[in-house]
Amino acid sequence: MAQLLAIIAHPMTDKMSTSIELYKNFIESYKQTNPNDTIVERNVSEEPKLPFDDTALSIYNKKSTGATLTRYERAINNARQSYVDEFVQSDKYVFVNPMYNFFLPAEMKSYMDIIMQIPDTFEYNDQSKLQGNLLNKKVLHLQSSGDCFHSADKKLQELDLGDKYLKTVFNIMGIDDYQSIFVEGMDFDPKNSQSILNRGYQSAKQLARVF
Repeated sequence: MAQLLAIIAHPMTDKMSTSIELYKNFIESYKQTNPNDTIVERNVSEEPKLPFDDTALSIYNKKSTGATLTRYERAINNARQSYVDEFVQSDKYVFVNPMYNFFLPAEMKSYMDIIMQIPDTFEYNDQSKLQGNLLNKKVLHLQSSGDCFHSADKKLQELDLGDKYLKTVFNIMGIDDYQSIFVEGMDFDPKNSQSILNRGYQSAKQLARVF
């Protein structure tokens, strides 16, 4: 039995969300194939924010020197560490987001700042080289965007900084089993928007059976 951790970055509104619908199609198929797996969902747009601010920096500096944390710093440190522990203990990860300005939503980047923590997810070895500590795990990135970035035009692909960032940092953490599904281009091809969505949903369902 495995644990799948879904990190969702989207404010829950009454308006239909393409990225959320893409995830729903994936997870429903996944549950059918893996009925005994544990699924944990975190919507980082809705949960308490733990940014890398002056408090987080103070915690980092004090822990590196062995200084005593204040009561407030201990509470923030424990909250941040709980996210790290949950991530390390999981076996599979699904990241779900719309593209915002060629990148990820700020809340997802903030979450990544939390889990990119030495020595839990990565560290430097004796030769001062990066060493990932999360081996034999896998990541799926589900992303929607109004424009079409992942076509034959490599210049457009380079503009998707969010997917490139996720793939890079997970490789740093030792995860090289990384896949993406994109639902995109609906704003520029509204007549075919439903068929675009259906193709994405079908891809998500198919991948869920082997993920």
